[in-house]
Amino acid sequence: RGPSERHHERKMSDNGAGQAKSRTARKRQWKAGAAGASQVTAKRQRPGAASNLGDFKAGGKGFIVTCVMGRERQTQAQMQDWLCEHAERAAAPAKAALASPGAGTMSSIEQEIAAEVAACKRDGRIVEPLVIGNKLNSCVMFRLKDDSVDPVDVVRSIMAEVRDTGASRAPTAHKIHPLQVCSFAGLDEMLRAGQPLIAKHFSGPESKSRTFAIQLRKRMAPRDITRDAVVARIGQEISNLWPDGSASDIKVDLKNPAVAVVVEVIMNIAGISVVPDFENFNNFSLPAAVQAAEASGE
Repeated sequence: RGPSERHHERKMSDNGAGQAKSRTARKRQWKAGAAGASQVTAKRQRPGAASNLGDFKAGGKGFIVTCVMGRERQTQAQMQDWLCEHAERAAAPAKAALASPGAGTMSSIEQEIAAEVAACKRDGRIVEPLVIGNKLNSCVMFRLKDDSVDPVDVVRSIMAEVRDTGASRAPTAHKIHPLQVCSFAGLDEMLRAGQPLIAKHFSGPESKSRTFAIQLRKRMAPRDITRDAVVARIGQEISNLWPDGSASDIKVDLKNPAVAVVVEVIMNIAGISVVPDFENFNNFSLPAAVQAAEASGE
């Protein structure tokens, strides 16, 4: 072997080792939480906000909101109030069922209510902002603290309000991306977290007549998270649900899918949502919903 071949082999080996080292470091940051995530000064941190992205652990739910650059703090304040209102509305039926007759003895109900009040006083609101720091612009992030609430339902409710009123309560916000389940930003971890969601929407007999699309959005994401890799792994996951090979009946439709599998990756966090009728809600774009409302009113 000549010097050039040996140099190429050594370079490829170094690249592989570097990628493995980078993944190990990112995994350590994810597990470390406060020690490994981006920090901001106390002066810039909003009161009541989580200290960093490390607080967003595996299995959590939340939202990513894109916005006008330089208006992140304004968007954060406006969107937190809006998201909290609709999240609490979505949580109300579950709470009513808990307090209904036959749900338990009076003493247990009273204990549940007391515990809930204490938790609210201790932990704050149902939706709280996550401080990303100065590395990422035009984007704010929120954690949903009630596991009984589906982030997709919250965003649908907001979009329905915009369509009804023709106005957005957060003029600087662009899109609201729901995160139904979150994980570390690794392909294996993402698929492990999203498997129950995928199975829920693609394992029933009715799913064979559905069309679907896979969307990937990345912001300062690891290099190994590529669209081709994500599409291949999710497609394989869907195929695995139908060992008889009938998964081939489920067709891809990029323009108007019945179901969209949306993957959001931001730094070391990945979020997955499976959204029926994605296109019918203006891709969760607030300005597009306002324009649609104005057009329908003409």
